[in-house]
Amino acid sequence: MNWFLIVLIIVLILIILLFWPLYIVIDFKKKENNTFNIQLTALKGLIKYKIYNEKKMLKRKKQNKNVKNKKLQIKKYLANYDQYKKIISFFLRKGSLKKLYWVTSVGTEDAALTGIYTGILWAIKNSIISIFINKTEVDEIYINVHPDFNNKKFEIIFNCIIKCNLVYIIIVSLYGFSIKKVVNKDARTSNRRINENYNE
Repeated sequence: MNWFLIVLIIVLILIILLFWPLYIVIDFKKKENNTFNIQLTALKGLIKYKIYNEKKMLKRKKQNKNVKNKKLQIKKYLANYDQYKKIISFFLRKGSLKKLYWVTSVGTEDAALTGIYTGILWAIKNSIISIFINKTEVDEIYINVHPDFNNKKFEIIFNCIIKCNLVYIIIVSLYGFSIKKVVNKDARTSNRRINENYNE
């Protein structure tokens, strides 16, 4: 009986943890030095887990020096666009957007070209925001585009806080990992074929 109660308590704790709200804080800054980090928080900040990806980004840049390999990777990801779209839609439906701060500064030293880029960025941002508004609950949004008519510049400050239950994050992670595995496998197969043809 005691063992049954222990198992029951453990199962209940696991269920509570799976459906406990988790906050995902995404922070990205593109200036002279790019910074990117993701922080997971739970229990009102008592539990925190930070992931800094600067080193991973540098490794990927080194790995993607081969233009052919990079193009193949892009094609494979585009081929699986519908799958990624389903993951994002599912995640947005199950979660809520607590905060989105997205400011971009752009300049080209050409007033006309800067104006065009500013308009394009506004169109892109409005399209993305409309997707968020239609798919999930939104508490706070601030977006802006600052044109710089005197300097050559492209800077981004992006901060996002998403609220979602742990169980849905696990589901999305597993599904995304399975798609990525297929994409990487197809890319390696394509690279082998290219090398074989080249060696012939």
